[in-house]
Amino acid sequence: MTGDFFLTNWFLEAMRWIYSLTCAISESGFGNVFLTILISTILLRALTIFSDIKTRKSSAKMAEVQPEIQRLQKKYANDPRRFQAEQTKLMKEKGVSMWGSCLPMLITMPLFFCFIAAFRYWGYEMNLRLLVDENAMELFKSFKFLWINNIWQPDNGLTPVLANGASFLATPQLSNLLYLQEPGVGEKLVEMGLAVTKVYQGGVSYQLLSNDAAIAIYDAAIQPFLDVYKGYNNGWFIMSILAGGTNFRELGGYEADEGKHVKWGQIWRGIPTCKLTGEADRAKLDALGLRLILDLRSTEEARREPDYVPDGARLVQICGLCAEDGREISFAPDDIAALMKGRKENPDGSFFVETMYERMLFGNKAFKELFRALEAGETPILFHCSAGKDRTGVAAMLILLALGASDETICADYERTNLCRKAEIEARLAAHADEIARDPRRENFHRSAAGVSPEAAPFVLRTIRAKYGSAENYLEAEYGLTPARLMRLRRMYLE
Repeated sequence: MTGDFFLTNWFLEAMRWIYSLTCAISESGFGNVFLTILISTILLRALTIFSDIKTRKSSAKMAEVQPEIQRLQKKYANDPRRFQAEQTKLMKEKGVSMWGSCLPMLITMPLFFCFIAAFRYWGYEMNLRLLVDENAMELFKSFKFLWINNIWQPDNGLTPVLANGASFLATPQLSNLLYLQEPGVGEKLVEMGLAVTKVYQGGVSYQLLSNDAAIAIYDAAIQPFLDVYKGYNNGWFIMSILAGGTNFRELGGYEADEGKHVKWGQIWRGIPTCKLTGEADRAKLDALGLRLILDLRSTEEARREPDYVPDGARLVQICGLCAEDGREISFAPDDIAALMKGRKENPDGSFFVETMYERMLFGNKAFKELFRALEAGETPILFHCSAGKDRTGVAAMLILLALGASDETICADYERTNLCRKAEIEARLAAHADEIARDPRRENFHRSAAGVSPEAAPFVLRTIRAKYGSAENYLEAEYGLTPARLMRLRRMYLE
């Protein structure tokens, strides 16, 4: 969880649990940070009460014999060895130990240090949530106590300046964003273009939907958190965001085989790079050091919106969705008819989604090329389709499956598309509001058209296992990933 001693993890989980209880009784839906800290402190004192009592008793006994020890010091001032012997005899007779007050501290001090470490980690988590929670303003209010705007950080603005030195001074907005001491900072985040998305199972997804200046401010503010969290592999998925498009992210950080995590900066999933038109976007894309861009779109789609290819990268276009006769599917009416083969669609669109995804799972040349590139170490790699959700989503599922990720992790990554494309989904629902009002079943159709259906990922996993019995059998049959090659792939991309 945090990479620290197990007691730290216990304290951290206890704080999270207490906070969840305060959330349950709060009208706002957010817990009381101060109350959580208070209760946690009381519990810590309860754990150390017996050692404290023993320390106090030992100190009291030591105080009682001090006059006699002083008398012995005067009497044997010229004979230290005799004094030591007499002092030891006296303390034995009185039942006093010189170390009696120190030994209990050996128990309490580790508990105290673990408590402080857990408190620090929890503070990092809560500050990060403040930047990404969709109810950031309400969460921010819960951080306040008396005159302190953010209980997690010192109220004195001089403290972070002294602590961070030149790096702090190099980023003037850091005091407002990182330490969150100014009143109304939550509103300022919104004004600067920091859109927020929901936290899922400890993971976060950021979207920055504003100008280059807002991007620069965001990067300066979030970098300290990147430096802290990236090394812990504790489930926080933090990434640079591109303003020119949504749903551009990486698979780094996900927990996979044997509790290891996918390496950062190696496997990216996204959208056509031509949509990343801003200078800041292009600079970030160039900085990824991509060696391969695998375009899963049809030839026609790629022709209409050709990819931008950074220096040093190679572009490969192989359609990730084809009909049984090999015809590339570009989602034109004729292509959809060819894919469905006269199969009647249901109102919620699930038949089409299932047909589309099932076609992608077997005999897919694009996915074979994807695994070939991964085995060859042709990374960092970016694979994408038109919106980074269906063809890209299935490809990401298969990679995580090959790396030994759990079904829950695979489905969570797939569904994150709905967080990243929230604006697109809401826009489509608004545009088809009348149709949905006439037939509510059409809402699911339009949601999956702009985003993804939560039922699709479990369907993919069920389909694979239904045909091949296991994920391992499927990966070997479809992509030649024998147990030995699969193990090698995991050694390459897990840490």
